[in-house]
Amino acid sequence: MMKKMRKILLLFFFASCISAYAQEIDVKGIVKSKTDSEPLIGVSVTVKHKTIGTITDTEGNYHLTTNTNDTLVFSY
Repeated sequence: MMKKMRKILLLFFFASCISAYAQEIDVKGIVKSKTDSEPLIGVSVTVKHKTIGTITDTEGNYHLTTNTNDTLVFSY
């Protein structure tokens, strides 16, 4: 189950990240379960090596303002 969850989170990570030079952007997305496509509540979404982060809401949504060259880290 954890292996599948990591794959799901990596998929959403790559779909959410944009490569560019340090420009501030809004990053929004929805984290869903691969098995039943249900939204995942309470997934931690943080910016690697920074104190910026949020958690997904009851519909799996998250929203962060960060730089385009930052890396998002998803934990469940």
